[in-house]
Amino acid sequence: MPSLRVIDLTHTNIKGFTRVEANSEKTLSMPPLECLIYLESLYLEDTALADEVIPPLASFRALKYLYLKSDFLSDPALHALSSASNLIHLGFCGNVLSNSGLLQFVPPTQLRVLDLSGCWILTGDAISKFCRHHPKIEVRHELMEELQQNRVGTSQVHKSKQLLHSKAKTVNISVDASRLSGISFVDERIKYSREELMNIQDLTGSNLVLNGVQLPPELRRME
Repeated sequence: MPSLRVIDLTHTNIKGFTRVEANSEKTLSMPPLECLIYLESLYLEDTALADEVIPPLASFRALKYLYLKSDFLSDPALHALSSASNLIHLGFCGNVLSNSGLLQFVPPTQLRVLDLSGCWILTGDAISKFCRHHPKIEVRHELMEELQQNRVGTSQVHKSKQLLHSKAKTVNISVDASRLSGISFVDERIKYSREELMNIQDLTGSNLVLNGVQLPPELRRME
């Protein structure tokens, strides 16, 4: 069935490897699925998969949606999927994922959703750090609601501080303005007649004296 697009093996006893005899070496059973060049979605939740059988999944060229859940999956399984170039939605729910394992994970470039629901070892700090480092990825976990509420509370406190600072600045400006209100400025040019001002325009260089009076600074350069 080369055109197969979805495979759902949820709630099965699949282990990801086969053995001809009890004492023989394991043969991985996932790699043959790579020939399904149109396979976009693979559901492997509530299975018996272990970390060692996950790496071949990263080479599935068309795989966009992958859902993994097993009592035997941990950090190495997540890290093995860093090279899954077309993966946009990864469900890694209920697995034994540690804080360091999450923070060391390098997400595929196309990944937009990382569902970590049920990963009970993770702490809010680790999830928050991962979200800051990868803002384009939507992380899903039971702690996300609490983290978002804390983020909103912090944002409101920051806005309140900005508002108080703005009000204090406005008060200072008002005080400064009130201090200046009692100061008057006199334009020295009102002391001269129109004719005298016309004569001043002709004065240049060192000739800055009119009728024996030194010209004030504002009259020394007139346009």
